[in-house]
Amino acid sequence: MFGLILFIILVAVIIIVQITAQSQDPSNYQKPFSGGTSSNQGGNLPNISSIVIIFGKNSASMDYEAAKFIKNNLLTNYNVKLVYDTNYVDDGSSSIISIGGSCINRVSSQLLSLDYPKCGNDFTAKTKVSQNQYLIKTSSLSNNRIAILIAGYEAVDTWNAADYFNTLSINNMTTNINIIESNDLSL
Repeated sequence: MFGLILFIILVAVIIIVQITAQSQDPSNYQKPFSGGTSSNQGGNLPNISSIVIIFGKNSASMDYEAAKFIKNNLLTNYNVKLVYDTNYVDDGSSSIISIGGSCINRVSSQLLSLDYPKCGNDFTAKTKVSQNQYLIKTSSLSNNRIAILIAGYEAVDTWNAADYFNTLSINNMTTNINIIESNDLSL
């Protein structure tokens, strides 16, 4: 029964993403991680050969599981390491994926330009993400690198964001993605 509910939620999220993508002005929207090769035809694709996945040291175990899930399912062909937010040091050469919101992950706070920790209403005010929602946001870093923030309002929402992220192709990653999705089936 739980598997069926999870499947229905996943299908609903995919449909919402497709509807949202179709309703936006195509000149301002680029489908995230669309399939294809890793060739850089436009010259704007970041260097993603080395990736650090960062999760909060004090976060729910679900955030760590989400980090492992992404590493084991999506990033098998990349040099990837997992680190706590408290142990992360920017080496200037690796792209990053930060798991969890500004309440439990210092790097996520930095990516959102928030002081650490910022929870609840502060997180919502900055991201427009509220209960039963998640955010997948990309931004550029120095040296042609990319930062990806995968965060939900609660730990389960972060897991759902990671689950959705795993359905995307990382080969043509761009730096202008901002997906806010709801996990609420009542939409």
